[in-house]
Amino acid sequence: SLRSVEAHANGQPTKPEKAEDDAVGPLASLTHSRLAWLAVGALVGIFAFAIRLIPVLNGGGIRGFYNYDPAVYYAASAGLAHGMMPYRDFLLLHPPGVPLLLLPFSLLGRLTSDSIGMASARLAFMAGGALIAVIITRILRPAGIVPALIGGAAYAVYWPAVYSERATWLEGPGSLLTALALWFLAAPPRLLRGRPGWAAGLAGAALGLSCLMKIWGVAPLAAVLLWLALRRQWRSMLLATAGAAAAGVVARRAATSATASRVPRRRARAIPRTWVMRTTPDSSESASKSMRSSGR
Repeated sequence: SLRSVEAHANGQPTKPEKAEDDAVGPLASLTHSRLAWLAVGALVGIFAFAIRLIPVLNGGGIRGFYNYDPAVYYAASAGLAHGMMPYRDFLLLHPPGVPLLLLPFSLLGRLTSDSIGMASARLAFMAGGALIAVIITRILRPAGIVPALIGGAAYAVYWPAVYSERATWLEGPGSLLTALALWFLAAPPRLLRGRPGWAAGLAGAALGLSCLMKIWGVAPLAAVLLWLALRRQWRSMLLATAGAAAAGVVARRAATSATASRVPRRRARAIPRTWVMRTTPDSSESASKSMRSSGR
């Protein structure tokens, strides 16, 4: 300190001073307390989960009908559970990540009922949205408790996130994987500190899996690779690319093995006819003729 420097210049003995962290006061000790950060994460996570759950409970309920698309993804997962392959046995317009992710819930639906399986999946997706808010507080931890609380709470009430994470939409898992990748790169957890290569590889794997949820996941992956290239972190860029490629290979093997282990190919066609939908150019005309002939 200035007083110590003046005493040393005058030849006077200097007294040992307390550490700088002790001199700051109780606010600094609170900021760096692990218990305080656990409380911040728990508060933000519970708040984000409640924001997603309460409107659903006040509406049709957790087992009520929400939207068309989430039911389509659950039905695709149910097809996987019956040994059917997307793109071969039924039409799927998106990558297979979300049907694979929903496979445990569709299997639960086979054991109980589809409404229970779908409700469990919705609760899991809400928990994933709450986890994203907690990860944001971890990313903002170097800035302090107040910015971390503001960032986590802002995501908790961000309407597009709340809307897409109340059901089994594609955006929820993709956002969670992107948040994990940013956490690994910007403010890595203790196990990854001092290991930028591992952090980049895991971030690439998370972003690669995000591409399997929705094809637009390619955009954040390309942005991260470009950022590493601009910083001339060639090793980290290569590891991130390798992690993304490895994640794609593992996901494809998981889809193949999950389907092969469910139902043999000869039984895969024994699916209820209500699952089969064929569209032909004259289907609407034939339907209208049949309705007129039946007097409807």
